Amino acid sequence: MKSIGLYGKKHLVIESREVNLRAPGFNEVIVKIHACGVCGTDINFLTQWTGDAMPLGHEIAGEVIETGEGVKDFKQGDRVIVEDCSMCGTCVNCKNGRSDLCINMFGLDGQSGMGQ
Repeated sequence: MKSIGLYGKKHLVIESREVNLRAPGFNEVIVKIHACGVCGTDINFLTQWTGDAMPLGHEIAGEVIETGEGVKDFKQGDRVIVEDCSMCGTCVNCKNGRSDLCINMFGLDGQSGMGQ
């Protein structure tokens, strides 16, 4: 499966990239994106980021199209909203009020929210 998304860096360089998607891991899902908002963070990436182009878009609404074997709370066809990083809520750091140090954080795996 391929995904096409927008990536950007300093001086408003925006490019479309096609990347291969791997099958979802045990506790992962693949979401088909229906809408993605533009956030101040995206604008900062476009005006300040000097490294390799950064995936844009992390305020996402979409639909689950595939789930990993261990996923129990979501199924194909579920409509979801997606945060670019989600804490597990179960590790020692999360339970001690330090979710910023979550050791099981879920992310977008380098995918652009402004894409498929």
